[in-house]
Amino acid sequence: MTTRSNTDPDKLLPLTDPEAIIRSGNAEQRRLKQLKSNPTAPIPLLSKTTPSTAMSDKTAPAHETSGSTRTADASDMQTAKDWFKSVFKLQHAAIIEAQTDRRQAAKDRR
Repeated sequence: MTTRSNTDPDKLLPLTDPEAIIRSGNAEQRRLKQLKSNPTAPIPLLSKTTPSTAMSDKTAPAHETSGSTRTADASDMQTAKDWFKSVFKLQHAAIIEAQTDRRQAAKDRR
């Protein structure tokens, strides 16, 4: 015995928005293409002929930041913004769909 009142396949709603999935996939492809077109330079390794410096020889000023705390460039930030926008749109669509389902369930109980 089924407990669902809408078992007809024509009445089922898609769980996701296909256009949003396509848009997010295209955005990911653009991001990957941009990453491939802007390769980073390899980090030079110290060789045996390169003299090493002691920590006491070179002290960094207090106002300088290390490389690990650098900020992202504009293209990375734009890609991140696009990603967050698409995630927020998907979440919003899911919330709207859940609210509609709850309203329909409340009407069915009456």
